[in-house]
Amino acid sequence: MVEKTLSVVVNARLNSSRCPNKHIRPMSGTTLIDECLRKINGLSGLKSAYLATGDQELIEKLTKYDNVKHLSRRPESYTKGQVPFSLAFEHYSRVDSDYIMIINPCQPLVDQHVYQDGINWFKDC
Repeated sequence: MVEKTLSVVVNARLNSSRCPNKHIRPMSGTTLIDECLRKINGLSGLKSAYLATGDQELIEKLTKYDNVKHLSRRPESYTKGQVPFSLAFEHYSRVDSDYIMIINPCQPLVDQHVYQDGINWFKDC
């Protein structure tokens, strides 16, 4: 049996329509994006972990996380309004993995072990 590969992708942008810059606003000594990147940086059993963004300020956050790579997104893929799926999710086609686990950085209270348990379950299946 061939083992299938799994990668994690975190999508983030600074230009949120309801709460601009939410990913980099101070929150209990950290930020939403740093908390998420810290968690995925420590996961095991993945082929790769990515931060999918086009915002330079978010890309610069990656210098603190050895196991998370940048997955570039074109700015028009996350503009306000209706964006065609083929454009909005184009960056997933560049993830060299059989499966992708998408993690929402706006969920800071999800423990890292929940993500790890999901990865382990995937591997066992």
